[in-house]
Amino acid sequence: MMSAKPIQKMNSAHDQMVLWVMQNPGGTLRQMAAQFGYTVPWLCQVVNSDMFKAQLSELMNGVEALVVADIPTKLKGIASLAVDRMGEVLQRTNDDDTIIDAFDKVMHRYGYAPNAKNGAQAPSINQQNNVFYITPDQLSTAREKLITAHQAPAPEQLTEQSELMPQT
Repeated sequence: MMSAKPIQKMNSAHDQMVLWVMQNPGGTLRQMAAQFGYTVPWLCQVVNSDMFKAQLSELMNGVEALVVADIPTKLKGIASLAVDRMGEVLQRTNDDDTIIDAFDKVMHRYGYAPNAKNGAQAPSINQQNNVFYITPDQLSTAREKLITAHQAPAPEQLTEQSELMPQT
């Protein structure tokens, strides 16, 4: 049995096949053979060639980059339209419920809404508790050392009167 030669270069038929694969991502080789008039084994060889895979990957990356880059632009445009429209509605309405509902939704999106389980969010207080287990002898020794370390000599009595201190 003679081994098939891999394709040496891409031609316009191969380019059309790449585009067909991109347009029909779930398409089978049988459907592709019916579209282009080639046999399934030959198409299998072409589709699995390195050149075909490289061409398909290059085009897919380009399309993916366009789609991914376009999504943030579209979202910014939609957000801008929504904000403008919301401003128009709030300016025209006299309904307090509409205003309160809009305010509530905006505050909720920004994270200022109360938690359904706990009510309003309380601030987090970080507290560290240290527990030491010592014997009574160790405790009395530690107390004595603490007292002697913190004993200060008695301050000398000032004999002169200061301007800051009233005379008695």
